[in-house]
Amino acid sequence: MAFNATLGHWEQTSFVSVAEADAYFSAHIETSVWAAYSTAVKQQVLSMASRVLDKVELFAPQNISRLYASGPYAQALGLPLSGHQMASGTADSGSTTTIVCSTFADPMTYRDDLFNYGSVRITAGTNIYEHKPITDFAVATGTITVGEAFTAAIDSTSIFEVIYPLTIHEREAVCEFASIIARTGGQYDAAQSAYALEPGGKNPLNVLPGRILTMLKAHQRGVYGTERR
Repeated sequence: MAFNATLGHWEQTSFVSVAEADAYFSAHIETSVWAAYSTAVKQQVLSMASRVLDKVELFAPQNISRLYASGPYAQALGLPLSGHQMASGTADSGSTTTIVCSTFADPMTYRDDLFNYGSVRITAGTNIYEHKPITDFAVATGTITVGEAFTAAIDSTSIFEVIYPLTIHEREAVCEFASIIARTGGQYDAAQSAYALEPGGKNPLNVLPGRILTMLKAHQRGVYGTERR
């Protein structure tokens, strides 16, 4: 399966794109280590980290349904969950890489770059069912820029949903875990973690490094106001 970091997509393999991971590690103590990996290796470890964390309750609670839980375009990974923050609108105009909507030109509600690393799904009209990663948002004009071109130019028939990005703690946890997987040669592999999560298996948290647990617990405190156990 090809690498896909589009949030909520039916073929998503990673919660974090290579571009986002590169940006994260640009101000990290492991900058040079991460930069030395090939794009293919980065994709592999980001996908592996995502698959493992997708099975961990602290990261993706298993008792809450997925945002897109049914149908031919149901999401491949556990996040985003039902109730995840979204916004919707009808395009005024656009291109194969932009959606322009005056509803989003509202600085009291939105800000520049708010949707970066989130995604947009066309629900009706031109390009219906297409689902693309968001790389930029300009609130002054209500312009959403996507990282992959639509089949045709967006027009005034295009109705869409914006899926807000995952929290910073979730995305950072994937990046950190991917780095650890790369440095350990895949010690924290998906098969090991899946086995640990089976009924009667050892505590799945035992397979996660301490720094990842710290980030996930910080995320849970921020989302739920208390630490989930």
